[in-house]
Amino acid sequence: MTFVPKMKVRIAGIAGVLGLMMAPVIGVKSKSKCTLEIPKDLGFPKALIAHRGASFNLPEHTLEAYRLALELRTDYVEIDLVPTSDSHLVALHSLDLELTTNVADVFGEDRKEPNTSDENKLGYWAHTFTLEEIK
Repeated sequence: MTFVPKMKVRIAGIAGVLGLMMAPVIGVKSKSKCTLEIPKDLGFPKALIAHRGASFNLPEHTLEAYRLALELRTDYVEIDLVPTSDSHLVALHSLDLELTTNVADVFGEDRKEPNTSDENKLGYWAHTFTLEEIK
């Protein structure tokens, strides 16, 4: 099980570094939830990336959200992938299945486990379930 925490740290580290690199370059000034002012010439091609698909209108990480993002002419759809206990990948933003599924109703409190980085936080962590259980 040590593979999952190392992978999470590596992915979080890469995402954090990219975020820190892009924040000062983009110079985003928010006018509303979906409108941004971006400088005209940054010296490199611009790309519109839909994180989790068009998750502002549809449930995140669904085929419908991916399709809408492409219909809205995004350049890329960024998908968060999480490994299951049997080494399959599932598209999830949060590692805790309770936030987006009915896992508590299906499996009950007995399946809650401590978080690898915070023993006091119990959850239904995706990496402790098989793909078949998540389906």
